[in-house]
Amino acid sequence: MAALPFFSIAKDKWFSRGLGVALAFMPLLALLAPRALVFAPGLTGLIAALCYPYVFGKTVPLHRPAFGAVLAVILVAAASSLWAESADDALVRAAKLAAILLPGALLFSVVRAVPFETIRTVSRFFPLAWLATAAFLSIEMLANFPLYHLLHGMPYAESVNPSRLNRSTVSITFLLFAAFLPFAMREENKTNTLLLSALIVGIPFLLLTKSQSAQLSFLVAALFLLLPAFLYRWKISWFLLAAGLSLYMLAFPWLAMAAFDGLGPAVDANPLLGRGGAYGGERLEIWDFISRHIMGSPFYGYGIEATRDITFDTAQLYYQGTSVLHPHSFVLQLWIEFGLIGVVAAIIGLCGLLRAMYTRLSPEQNRVALPVLMMILAAASVSYGLWQGWWLGLFILCAACAMLGVRLKEGKKP
Repeated sequence: MAALPFFSIAKDKWFSRGLGVALAFMPLLALLAPRALVFAPGLTGLIAALCYPYVFGKTVPLHRPAFGAVLAVILVAAASSLWAESADDALVRAAKLAAILLPGALLFSVVRAVPFETIRTVSRFFPLAWLATAAFLSIEMLANFPLYHLLHGMPYAESVNPSRLNRSTVSITFLLFAAFLPFAMREENKTNTLLLSALIVGIPFLLLTKSQSAQLSFLVAALFLLLPAFLYRWKISWFLLAAGLSLYMLAFPWLAMAAFDGLGPAVDANPLLGRGGAYGGERLEIWDFISRHIMGSPFYGYGIEATRDITFDTAQLYYQGTSVLHPHSFVLQLWIEFGLIGVVAAIIGLCGLLRAMYTRLSPEQNRVALPVLMMILAAASVSYGLWQGWWLGLFILCAACAMLGVRLKEGKKP
């Protein structure tokens, strides 16, 4: 019996280090195989939840808001089969969402419930893992992608477009703010060294990448991270943020049509935003023809993943095609799939989240959580489809890591 206490401590350490290694491995996974983020965060959550009773003597307490949000998304996706362009596709997508999001909510529940000492153990792994991965990505870009050539069986002399690593770049940029920074700031005397290291290894891949989504998300997150402390304390700041986001989501279809009509040629000719630099003209045209199509069913939309089955009315000035897999804007995707009803529901959920952050978290904790949220919203506004599996997996991982950072700011056991 004398060995039992030691065995119990060993289990705690095993669980903490295992969770730390699993999460610290995610940046490398995002670099080598970003599509593996479809299942990796959820699988980590599932394994951790199964081990939790063995280690702590009770089942993991489910985080009800997280599961409530996940179940709402799944149910709405399934319900949209009643009016979707393809009912079978809508049901298949709802099933895929359940397979990704439910285990992801388990991961969030685990990191919310584990003892504070476990969080401290996890925080020792992530900064160095992120630094190593970011440095590797920078070297990969500077050295003409030797690993990419090797993994894809390409001659080294053959050039590689940096956009091939856009998913990796976006993922690692997200994890800088969602995981590295909160963990790096755990001990104040180490903060300057770690943050300086992050900038040194991060600047090359952010400058060399063609992923403007990564650059935009970095700038937005940095802006919110550097806001004066009093703005995090003021209730009016949170009200204005919620109001601004709500108006943006409600008005975006009309803003997109106006932008295409008034700014299309100028954006397309711009060397940074247009041809040769990005896809500004194409984006504006996609947003325009999707926004016009939304007006045909503005209240409840056309069902989840509707854009895959719709032939759009478009002049093809910048975007050569009459169909598109997704709108490249989470707002327009909500509008065309679920209409005004879905957009209003999303606004209510987002405002509820902001209210919970203001009322339940300290300003120091919100300095961890809010940049992550705004970074995600910024990138999702201009880039990937809302229901892409790796994108959802990255959201889950960022939410879990942000929760870890929030827990570190508690400074005490829960």
